[in-house]
Amino acid sequence: MTACRTAAFAAHAAARDATETGAFAAVAAARAAGQACAVAHMFDHAPHAATYAAKAVGLGRDGQPAQEAERAWQWENLAPELRPIGFPKGR
Repeated sequence: MTACRTAAFAAHAAARDATETGAFAAVAAARAAGQACAVAHMFDHAPHAATYAAKAVGLGRDGQPAQEAERAWQWENLAPELRPIGFPKGR
């Protein structure tokens, strides 16, 4: 738990640093990593990491279609029995 917390704090610090440079996709990617580390012990918080990851992809060059494609990929590659955890509101 201590290592997870340390990694989460480092990732969120990187997100703050990236905010200063205006690198919005990097901010979202760092937040995704931080969230994934921070919630390793809390399955019901896991969807936030996936949402940040999709946001990071969407902030890249292809925008909203890329974000939607990332979420579709996540759905398809997540074991069906885990989908209610990863996508608590459904697809």
